[in-house]
Amino acid sequence: MYCASCGKELAEEAISCPSCGAPTKNHNNKVNQVSEVSQGIIVTGYILAFVIPFIGGIVGIYSMFKNKPGHGIGILVLSFFFSFFWFGVMGA
Repeated sequence: MYCASCGKELAEEAISCPSCGAPTKNHNNKVNQVSEVSQGIIVTGYILAFVIPFIGGIVGIYSMFKNKPGHGIGILVLSFFFSFFWFGVMGA
């Protein structure tokens, strides 16, 4: 692959040209991947909401601010519910 701006040869996975800094065709793909929350984080958040509600709540807040507000609120609600559930079960 070659830079459209300066013509230097680039690696196929390059996001920008190291010589002139111009973005390549891979730039938009990388930006979209970074801004989304993966399904694995969402599933982990739901599991942690049940097992360790405090950590699940943190994952819920993270999900809310990373373009998944519906799942983030769901994880937060479960974390809140299970924090009281586990508090009652443990008798603290």
